[in-house]
Amino acid sequence: MDKYNADFDAIVSDFNKGMNYKNATDMRNLVRRYSREVTPIRTMVQNYNKYNDKVLSLGPDAIVGNRERTLDDFYGNVNPQISYRNGKAIQQTAAGVMQGLDNALMSAPA
Repeated sequence: MDKYNADFDAIVSDFNKGMNYKNATDMRNLVRRYSREVTPIRTMVQNYNKYNDKVLSLGPDAIVGNRERTLDDFYGNVNPQISYRNGKAIQQTAAGVMQGLDNALMSAPA
């Protein structure tokens, strides 16, 4: 990205002095480089941010099962799935099971 930005600045500086065949060609090549080099990085960052927004929208009771994702996990337009469970739902299910067990034990003949 630093190399791209340096090349961009150099071409814009030359272009500001007046358009000629060389800097017009350089500008077209830079546009091609942008789609080849920068667009995948921009897409990767956007997908990473969307993933994190989804994780945050699950709320504080979500128990996310996958490891913490890094930016590298999203390179190449990869969109990992979120594996999660709702902590409150797990707690309610466990409470129901324990209440049923307690009821069964208390009503069992001695």
